[in-house]
Amino acid sequence: MLNRRVVERIVRCGIAHVYLRAWQSLSTVDYITDATAFTNLQLALSIIWNCSDKSVSLCDCLARAAVANHMLAELGDTRLLDADLTNDPDRHYLIKAYLGVLHNMVRMCADSRQVFRSAGAVSVLQKYLQRAQGLVRTKAYLILSYIVNEQENDIINATDENIAYIVHILQTALDSENHFSQLHAFWASEIACGLNHLAVNDGNKLRLGGLGAIDLYVRLLRDGNSDERSLAAAGLWILSFNAHNRQLMLASPDCLQGILIIPMVST
Repeated sequence: MLNRRVVERIVRCGIAHVYLRAWQSLSTVDYITDATAFTNLQLALSIIWNCSDKSVSLCDCLARAAVANHMLAELGDTRLLDADLTNDPDRHYLIKAYLGVLHNMVRMCADSRQVFRSAGAVSVLQKYLQRAQGLVRTKAYLILSYIVNEQENDIINATDENIAYIVHILQTALDSENHFSQLHAFWASEIACGLNHLAVNDGNKLRLGGLGAIDLYVRLLRDGNSDERSLAAAGLWILSFNAHNRQLMLASPDCLQGILIIPMVST
């Protein structure tokens, strides 16, 4: 993983514009069948994916440069939509990379959310919610959770299987020393923030409580850094609007103890 100092140096060197120039040159060839072109695109994407995870300024630059528009257009292309990801690692990588960059943009740059909607993100991303690959589904759900409006709330009404998968990612992140899940490439804070957005849906509130999210939020409240504790406190607050979850919280001494320190977390 790149540290923030290295990332900011890369950003100052104009990586966003390098990516755009690379994309413009590659768009004239079939980069999926051209091995050299695919390798070049993969390299550019990997840098953007890693750097956008740590740089708000890069995410803002990418949003203003319409990178979200072209990534969503690629995700909406039948070459990726109809791909058999089990037997096509190249297309699988492209989908994960595009979704990874888009997720970084939407969570770190609030101004990008209207850009996503204008580019048809809600329609495109819904088509990835039924994919067999758990990480693909998870990224699509998390991005949608930031951009759906009240009338579209049912779109993020996830199944028990999908919520359980996302909760499992949070658990693996919390089980690691630095709260980063190497297996799934997610920080605990990313997942907690995404779950908080998903919990806006009442059905998801109930699923999250029943699938162990409350205990994980309590762990994050106890062991996390200040940002993680704030996310955990917000998560418990959102989940408490469900009566069943309130009973689970009242029955948990650890949760009650954690809730007592929430005023200190917010100061």
